[in-house]
Amino acid sequence: MKICEVIPSLKLLNFNVENVEPERMTKDQLHIVFQIIGNVLESNSPATREEKEEFERYQNSYLRKRIVRCWQRKKIRFPFQYDAGTCRDIFEEIKPMLIRYFKEEYKGKEFRINPLTFRAFLWNQEYLSKKFNQIPDCRCWGEILKVADQLKEKQMLNLQSD
Repeated sequence: MKICEVIPSLKLLNFNVENVEPERMTKDQLHIVFQIIGNVLESNSPATREEKEEFERYQNSYLRKRIVRCWQRKKIRFPFQYDAGTCRDIFEEIKPMLIRYFKEEYKGKEFRINPLTFRAFLWNQEYLSKKFNQIPDCRCWGEILKVADQLKEKQMLNLQSD
């Protein structure tokens, strides 16, 4: 698996991330990789053709809109009890939609859903919404990503069975 296939914005940059066994990367290693990728992409400020195409798909996705609305609506119910447990419960509720959206985004590509590809997918949604100034969406994707990062590996591995 090449990371530029999961995050198409990287295709035009002189940037390559390679790991022999990406599924064995720790959460800390993933954080560092995505921090570097974010810095590289943000330094290339004008939107690329790939980013524009991705954002058009992003805007036209009914499932994406449903995920963001569902997250916002459910999170608002718990404004004073906003904790990791509540967010995990909301995440578990929207996980089937997230998995369908992942499959919709990478239709025709042979990606196995695993903690790395799923995290890259969520990170890319946050990046796109930030890049194209969709601040409420960006906030939602950032929160979803944060909750996904807090999940135990066992819960993340359950992604394939949904």
